[in-house]
Amino acid sequence: MALRMVVETAKQRDSRVRLDHATDRLDQPRALVDWRVSDSDRPGLDRLRRTLARLLRQSGHGEMIDDWNSHENGWPPSMDGGRHDMGNNRMHDDPTRGVVDADARVDGLENLHVAGSSVFPTGSNVDPKPTIVALTHRLAEHPRALTSHAADGP
Repeated sequence: MALRMVVETAKQRDSRVRLDHATDRLDQPRALVDWRVSDSDRPGLDRLRRTLARLLRQSGHGEMIDDWNSHENGWPPSMDGGRHDMGNNRMHDDPTRGVVDADARVDGLENLHVAGSSVFPTGSNVDPKPTIVALTHRLAEHPRALTSHAADGP
């Protein structure tokens, strides 16, 4: 049996998504994901590995064979970003530390909002869909509030 370990990694300023010069079949620029991990992420993963190995051994359910250091980059194959691209439009009250405010409105633009995991201030190793749905529902209610206030007059 194989065990895949995924942990939340620390934010890396150099991790980013940018547009490539190459295009897709619709002639749109392809997205390039430059996701990075750092040595500061190792202690959490090491602690998880040691704990799982100990619990497996103590429970009598097996022994963990750990070969993650055999990989060319020194990280297990599961450390590939978790397939959840998050934080590209980070939500923060301070525009110098994020892209959108608490209402998912892009800083400096009155009528542009972003829905999705790109507004998450951090990522996670769990399914982001429930939070995305909640944020999207909240955002969908926001224009109604603006419209109803506008109809009331100044």
